[in-house]
Amino acid sequence: MIATSAVFCQLPLQKNISSSLAQIQEATLALLEAASELDLIQKSLGKIEFNRELKRCQQNPKDVKEYLELIQEYSECDLEEISALGILTLKKLTRPSMTPVKEALKNLTDITPAKIEHLTKTLVKRERKSKQPRDTIWGEGGKFFNTGDIYDNSQAGVALERMAASEGKTPQTITVEAIELRQAVSSHIKSQFPTADIKLKVSVVEENMSSLKVALQPTLPLISFQGSDFVLLDATKQCVLELDKPMPSPTSQPPYASLEIVEHQRTLQKITQYQASLSMEQSPPLTPLSELSSIELKAVEVLLEASMGHADWNQIKDAIAKINPDRKDKVWFALSLDQRDRARKVFPTHYILLIQAVKKSLIYEWLEDKSGGAIHLRICNTVPGMFDELVSIENLESFLKTLSPRDESASK
Repeated sequence: MIATSAVFCQLPLQKNISSSLAQIQEATLALLEAASELDLIQKSLGKIEFNRELKRCQQNPKDVKEYLELIQEYSECDLEEISALGILTLKKLTRPSMTPVKEALKNLTDITPAKIEHLTKTLVKRERKSKQPRDTIWGEGGKFFNTGDIYDNSQAGVALERMAASEGKTPQTITVEAIELRQAVSSHIKSQFPTADIKLKVSVVEENMSSLKVALQPTLPLISFQGSDFVLLDATKQCVLELDKPMPSPTSQPPYASLEIVEHQRTLQKITQYQASLSMEQSPPLTPLSELSSIELKAVEVLLEASMGHADWNQIKDAIAKINPDRKDKVWFALSLDQRDRARKVFPTHYILLIQAVKKSLIYEWLEDKSGGAIHLRICNTVPGMFDELVSIENLESFLKTLSPRDESASK
């Protein structure tokens, strides 16, 4: 009697599970049909006009692209049949890691023991390419999130977070809108002043026999457009002017050394003295100083001073901000292991939290805004793969506690 009662108690639960699974199938079918209609609209309008329509609907084309690629992958399938697999399974089957399996199945015309063995090995070995842990101290700034001049304002990071929360827009969408507005301003200025000449002051940054590197110094006033003010040029921009003829050097005098070259030599000598005074046999620097530019050498100098307690985090941040994202690690590894450990002690608490979060696979990378008020995180997750989040530094520690390490086995 007890066993019979237990069976009857399970019946409503089984019914609920079946009902929920049916709802998932219906939702998947509806999503596939809607994506199919969007795909037809895109083909009729063309990608450019289709993306414009998405923006008018306040939708990010990159988000919709994923659904279009999904329906294109299954264009020859019966939507009602494949909807039984569920949307998550369909997405997993389109992963690049499944390509070897698909190719093996396509070639499996005449079934033989050898082909079955080959397919079995393909299925067993199918896995994502393992990513080597990055021994880096910096976020991946600029690799996946490029804001242009949107960070010129010291409160821009906080403003981005507020806009993302209040308007329901992603930081990427806000950035796209900012870039489009800047392009509209530029078009407006060109239409108003089509023949205007803009004169700029320049200063020589670096020179050699065949070229000059100059820094632009714009003195333009702010341009007013749609109730907002804009500066059209970035004062930090540098350009290289190629010379038609080599620069003449007086034979009676030694070649003129610019202040920048003198400063470069001074910085190089100072770093060499620092390095010579320390024992680095166990962990020598990995980056030769000869591979670094003047700005990069200056950043190395600041980091070395920080390792000796003579520079603070603000000085480090200012020096590193001038380095291209793909060169930051080169600068960092111009220090020995011991020097890096000492310099790391000057870093603020939130940086240590971010480094630990990367090592624990809570996040993949991060980008700190120039105001120092917010962090843009790229977060590891099995579903939907990865997603971005903008978090203020004050809320960073509590936010990281809500994340769990990515389950690598689930992503295979």
